[in-house]
Amino acid sequence: MVNQVVKTDKLTPVVETIFHWKVGDSSHCLLRIYRDEREEQVIVVLSEIASNQDNTSITRDFEAVVNAVAVGLQGYLGSDVAKVNWLKHYGRFSERPTYENQYDPEFFRKFQFEWDSGYPTQLENDIYIHLEQTNTLFPALELGLGEQVDTGIYGTTIFNG
Repeated sequence: MVNQVVKTDKLTPVVETIFHWKVGDSSHCLLRIYRDEREEQVIVVLSEIASNQDNTSITRDFEAVVNAVAVGLQGYLGSDVAKVNWLKHYGRFSERPTYENQYDPEFFRKFQFEWDSGYPTQLENDIYIHLEQTNTLFPALELGLGEQVDTGIYGTTIFNG
């Protein structure tokens, strides 16, 4: 039997960290930034994780999270932040496990922003995306997280803006 090297065209994140976007606050999410040089696109995935307290979710403060990423990690996003694909990501890993949420599907919401005076304003054309659809929209990515997120395996980035 001959060993073969199998080439994969899947991207790995250039940033993968637990991201805190408010100084002195426990608000955090799993942040992954992908750069697809071939397609000339940047994809930012912000995953809501169960370790984040209920009153600090990324949904409540999404524009502030996006702004903190854009300012704090600008070098990873390229020169035109308006072209970045922003994805909110939810699944069973987003909540503490209960009987009621044991079958909740993994899904994404894709957002676009206008950048007036350097601050993001969310446009109303967000798109709901099932996990299965991500292969069509972003074929070079494997975005699913599955059941739970072990936050201990990631580094931590704290935005100090």
